[in-house]
Amino acid sequence: MPADALRVEVVDNPAVLATWREAWDRLVKTAPARSAAQSFAYAQAGWAAWGETSERLAVILVHRRGELAAVWPLHVVRKGPVRVARHLGCGGMEEYADPLIAPGPARTAVARAIYEAACGLADVLEAYNLSPDSPVDALLRADRRPRFGGPMVSPVVACAGAGDWEAWGRTKSKSFRSGLRYDRKRLAADAPVAFREVPADEAEAFVAWIFAHKRRWLAGGARHSHWLGAPQAEAFFAALVGREGSGVLGFVLERDGTPVAGGICLRADPCLEFYVSALDPAFMSWSPGNLLIEDLVRWAIARGLDFDFRLTREPYKLRWTDTDREVTTHWLACTPRGALTVRRRQLHEATVALRMRAKAALRRVAS
Repeated sequence: MPADALRVEVVDNPAVLATWREAWDRLVKTAPARSAAQSFAYAQAGWAAWGETSERLAVILVHRRGELAAVWPLHVVRKGPVRVARHLGCGGMEEYADPLIAPGPARTAVARAIYEAACGLADVLEAYNLSPDSPVDALLRADRRPRFGGPMVSPVVACAGAGDWEAWGRTKSKSFRSGLRYDRKRLAADAPVAFREVPADEAEAFVAWIFAHKRRWLAGGARHSHWLGAPQAEAFFAALVGREGSGVLGFVLERDGTPVAGGICLRADPCLEFYVSALDPAFMSWSPGNLLIEDLVRWAIARGLDFDFRLTREPYKLRWTDTDREVTTHWLACTPRGALTVRRRQLHEATVALRMRAKAALRRVAS
């Protein structure tokens, strides 16, 4: 075998995968932009939570010159007769899920090797939230097989170089700053208010609190989530929050020791990623969600990180942010059976878009 030859393997045994943990962790450190969602600990917890509902573990490793050059943590699930390969994580399928590929002159060849291996795993390859500079994103865009793709934008607070909260605050309006001070003063009027990281020994209770309030919020508004109701998702985060080296962090805002708002974040470089949050509606009039965000931005600034609100552009996020991060999700048909699934998804999305345009037109006529 030539010295530069690539060796590709698909690991389907968790015990074998564990032997690659150190090399995987070293590879994470070389990534130009990395997230906790790409780590060994994250994938391991994902398999522990979702393994029983999966068809197989399918983590792709690419080796070059005896070193681990790329990792793509996937698993294969069944959706009716269709087999789907997707990111191994919390089940939300909202992580930034670029494959880990070592930098260097062989990056393009390594990307193609890991891409071709992924395409051979199932009928459909689901690649979530790839960055525009990912070589795998480029390969997906160039693939002529049926593909459904859609961009998403994450609002980002560009605060890594702010130095401190006061310096960053001066970039915002006076009313923005005074509103935060006013809400915090009211919340703390009769009891002390504290913000803190959640240690691992409190993770189970904290995550249960987050999910209970999030589920009540969903039910109260007749909203739907494909993953927040799953016990596996709750177990996943309970296993990782506060665990050393996991990069999964819990933060809570408390009033007299009682949680009023909390969030689960992923430590990344160069961002703190805001993944899921909840608040106690009894404290809604004090805007605890905004106060939690303030404390998280303060935490990020102190560590030289930006604060990434992640996918979707709700108005409350835009009051804070000053830049965006664009990512793209792809569904690629890898077999004729997969092509039917992708075509159905394309038709569904086109129908939804047509209905939205029709409703907008009717509103214009009515006005």
